[in-house]
This record gives sequence, C-alpha cells and structure tokens, in this order.
Amino acid sequence: MKNIVLSTLLLICTGQVLASQATGKSYEHYNLECTEKLKTDSDIVAKHFDASHHLPAGNEELTRVIECVGKESGLIFEDGTYNLPLLKNHVLRNLIPLVAEHTPKSEEIADKVVGECKHQTKGRDRIVSLHNCIVDAIRASF
Repeated sequence: MKNIVLSTLLLICTGQVLASQATGKSYEHYNLECTEKLKTDSDIVAKHFDASHHLPAGNEELTRVIECVGKESGLIFEDGTYNLPLLKNHVLRNLIPLVAEHTPKSEEIADKVVGECKHQTKGRDRIVSLHNCIVDAIRASF
C-alpha cells in the first residue's frame, strides 16, 4: 500500500512541478487533456509504477500518455531533447526526496543525475527510460 501511495504521489508531484513551471497549468490538466485525446484511462501512469518506482518499457499506451504529458508541459522539446532546467528542478524537488526518503535534497546530486540520464532521447520508450535512469542514478548516489 505504501508503494502505491508513494507512486501516486510521485506521479502527481512530477506532473505538477513540470507542468506548472513550464506553463502554469497543473499535471491534472495535462493528464486529462492527453488521456482524453488518446482515449485512455486517466490513472494509467499511476497504475504502472512498481515497488522500485520504475515504469515498464514496451507499454505503447502508457508511453503515448507520458510522451504527450511531457510535450504539453514543456519537458520535451520538439527535437526530442529535454528541458534540462525543468528536469533538474523536478529531480531536486520530487524524485530525490521520494527515492531517498531521509536524505537532504542536493543540487549536486540532481546535476549528476540529469547529466547521466539526459541522453535517454531515442526510441519509443525514451521517457520511461529517462524516468528509470533517474530513479536508478539517485539510488546509486546514496
């Protein structure tokens, strides 16, 4: 149950930070917009986190929703690269505290994690790969 709550919290925090910083709109706005456009369940992302906070590769429907939210929120540029300041802020404010619960936030770790994972720009599962890379890099830092 704790993992479900943490995973849902991660999803909400991630989306809210990315979306609101890029455009002033909430994660819920982008998630609803994308899931309606793609005609899928609005809980699809929250339902797919595992106990280690990873997302599964190869789920086309999940990937389409995550990609849509990323583009709409400003995290993903048209050329497929990422908005690195927005990504760093998300790692610092949300992912480090979630993955390493009792560790202080660290800009140095956020910079390292973004540097290691920012190259996850190719392939259909690039956003899932980016997320999983970040989670693993944070764990390796502590």
